[in-house]
Amino acid sequence: MLLAAAFAAAQTMPAPAPAAPPTTPAIAVPPGGPNVRLQVRVFDGVTEVTRETRVRLYPAGRRDTPIKLTLGADRAYEADVLVGLYDVQAVRMRSGSVAGVRWVERMLVQKYPDEYGRHLQVINLQEGFGALQIRPDGDAGPAGWSAVATPPGVPATEVGKARALGPDLLLVVPAGTYDVKVVLPSRQPSWLTGIDIPDARTRLKTWPFK
Repeated sequence: MLLAAAFAAAQTMPAPAPAAPPTTPAIAVPPGGPNVRLQVRVFDGVTEVTRETRVRLYPAGRRDTPIKLTLGADRAYEADVLVGLYDVQAVRMRSGSVAGVRWVERMLVQKYPDEYGRHLQVINLQEGFGALQIRPDGDAGPAGWSAVATPPGVPATEVGKARALGPDLLLVVPAGTYDVKVVLPSRQPSWLTGIDIPDARTRLKTWPFK
């Protein structure tokens, strides 16, 4: 009798709930329409290798036909795309052989007001690197400006130096937390302290810092 009762109870127990699906980043259609000019740059560590790399862009989960990319005037791969999720493959070629491959899956391409219609993504062939884009609030940054990253609270130790790319500054460093100093020829330096630069992500800050 006890065995029969236990079996009957097991038969009536509810099935376990299915596992929750992976979190999907929120996608918002911005004012002005859902299209944005996507720019892709490729680095190997801190060295830019965009011109040596073949980049293929696909809607997330659909890798049959890549989206056409062109090399723009500022030497970045570009395409007009809808905001959404994308898969990216970067294959670096050297002397006719493959020197590095990186897949980035479900990359969120969004359109933010302070990007002025251009959304930059940096793909790094090495693990453990992130990027910080400093974009001027206008068409061009101050003449001769530059930026360096230092460990928090250690301003004399430079970890990385930004390069000017069009109107922007781009800083590629090992993922971590930094103080960033923007240097201007005719003004006192400006600091952005304690900024986190995550692995495999491109952060954006607008200049002047607020």
